[in-house]
Amino acid sequence: MYGFLFQGATNLTKISLPKSLETIDNNCFYDATSSLESINLSTTNQHFLVENGILLSKDRTQIYVVTKQTVNGNTFTVPNGIKYIGSGVLMPFLNITKVILPESVNEINAEFFPWTIEEIEISQNNPNYLSVNQQILSKDKKILYFCYSKAQTITLEEGIEQLKGAAVEKCNNVNTIHFPTTLKRLESQSLKGIYHVKNIKLGKNVEVITGDVFQYNFGIQNIEIDSENPNYMTENGAVYTKDKTKIIAFVNNEATSFQIPEGVTEIKFCAFSCREKLTSIGLPSTLKIIESAAFHKCSSLPKIDIPNSVENMDGWGIFDECSNLTEINIDKKPNSLAGSPWGCIYGNRAVKWLR
Repeated sequence: MYGFLFQGATNLTKISLPKSLETIDNNCFYDATSSLESINLSTTNQHFLVENGILLSKDRTQIYVVTKQTVNGNTFTVPNGIKYIGSGVLMPFLNITKVILPESVNEINAEFFPWTIEEIEISQNNPNYLSVNQQILSKDKKILYFCYSKAQTITLEEGIEQLKGAAVEKCNNVNTIHFPTTLKRLESQSLKGIYHVKNIKLGKNVEVITGDVFQYNFGIQNIEIDSENPNYMTENGAVYTKDKTKIIAFVNNEATSFQIPEGVTEIKFCAFSCREKLTSIGLPSTLKIIESAAFHKCSSLPKIDIPNSVENMDGWGIFDECSNLTEINIDKKPNSLAGSPWGCIYGNRAVKWLR
């Protein structure tokens, strides 16, 4: 069964699974099962089992889905022996405020936990993780897997070098985050979901930022990066490589228009993803490459003009979920760029070759 197959199916009360079932994606039941009462599984299935209302892998190392009877009260205890905890499994259970993790867990997904989480207890014998100030860290304190503080101002532990995906998503009330000077790497969607944080300030040691770090983040209006950072610079709500030839991300969620400056040659992966208020994006005459999902979910954008200088748009979903994009004007000969219509919902009806 594929990922997100039952996403949001909160009225689902019964699941029946056949003996032939061999695979279930980790996030198949993402945020879906708050009403689930029973799981019927063929006793001859060779890959999965149901135990105490929990659907597990046959070797009892992974949780896929739980029934509502399993989460009576405000505490959920992950059984010992579990190594992997599926994405979104506890998200719909808003009665849970505490989760207890055993020593066996060796892969933590921040999206396993409910929005109401207030406490995570980790076995002292767990060799991989520890809990410090409502932050789940690697044992050496260099990786932040999950912060669930409900404070308005959060200071991440000094020494953290890496933020994992959705690391701060459950910080429901935060409006200010102080990032450590030691931070080097922000992984995909690591700043997802922080709706009230308007300003982001990163230090001189940051080495890796991708556009999808800010994907599904609808609060940020401005970003600053220390001027001594050798890898990145910021200007007018955008992140560029230090030489300003590549735009990494545009983060201003309030902006309705943006002109990419001359000299930029590449628009990187997800650079404008989810900037839903943009109605105009100007591209420079120096532009050569537009990467996958560059304008994903720019849902207010009615048209875009692609300059003759562009040589490569051979990526997936460049205009995916751009629901109002009816004009893609390309200053080149017909079919001289591969990939048309690049995910545009209006197909090639929206594409106009101007030469």
